[in-house]
Amino acid sequence: MTLSLCALLALISAGVWTAMSHRVAAALALVAVSVLWPFVNSSIEGPVLWVVGRGHGLTASDLLSPVGVAAAAVRLWLRPRDIDPGTRRLGGDSGTAAPNPDL
Repeated sequence: MTLSLCALLALISAGVWTAMSHRVAAALALVAVSVLWPFVNSSIEGPVLWVVGRGHGLTASDLLSPVGVAAAAVRLWLRPRDIDPGTRRLGGDSGTAAPNPDL
């Protein structure tokens, strides 16, 4: 139980760190803990959502692992280089167009 709770705390901490920072290390930590999570979550699994076979099924806590990996992938995909510092929006378009020399 203690190992499961420590892993859950690490998963939550890595998720918050990934959401709050733009560091690659945060996203990689979230992926590492997310991959570890299914192996240590047995004592706090929660309700079974889908029964696969006798004694086996998909539980609520099993869904934390793919969500963590997806969140890390999104954070790595939307790195700060993609955000225009002037508008804090994606795409780098600040609303001002450069003059066209052909006109």
